[in-house]
Amino acid sequence: MNLMQNPLRSPDRVETYLTVVNKTITGAPVVTNAMAQEWAKTSENLTSLIDYVTDYAEQETSLALREQTVIAVYLSCGMVFDLPIRGALAITNIKDENGNNIETTEYELVGNTVLLREPRLKKTTVTYTAHYQSSMVELAILKLTLSHFEDRQDNVIGSSAQEMKNSSKAILRPFMRY
Repeated sequence: MNLMQNPLRSPDRVETYLTVVNKTITGAPVVTNAMAQEWAKTSENLTSLIDYVTDYAEQETSLALREQTVIAVYLSCGMVFDLPIRGALAITNIKDENGNNIETTEYELVGNTVLLREPRLKKTTVTYTAHYQSSMVELAILKLTLSHFEDRQDNVIGSSAQEMKNSSKAILRPFMRY
């Protein structure tokens, strides 16, 4: 049976409770130091600033902007639930409360959503690889870096600062999870 046929078929729907999320960055930043230097027209090392704004953007959007391994621990899982860090590429494994692997035939990854054949009422650990790539996100990271480097993103009119329509925050807004 294809898990996509009717993922919400359970009459006694189980709530999904996420308790812990750990992530390990394994990939390179979306923006390199050379790219940021070219944008900022500087020879200064901007690596720390790039890391800072990438962390900020990942926190604000819940996107994996650098490839990372994510371990999410749930107290219980319904049959359909979203993974906490978006950009899921593949599930490495799902383990039950005793640390036993759950067979790959028991679940399916569709986008950033996990579909289980049966809900899990006890502790379940999902390990997966995530990475979200987009030229718009790359632009937002470059603009955030530049904004923090030279504070160019605010437009001052009178005594109040206003956000420009093409600011890095405006570009990131469609990716935000509310």
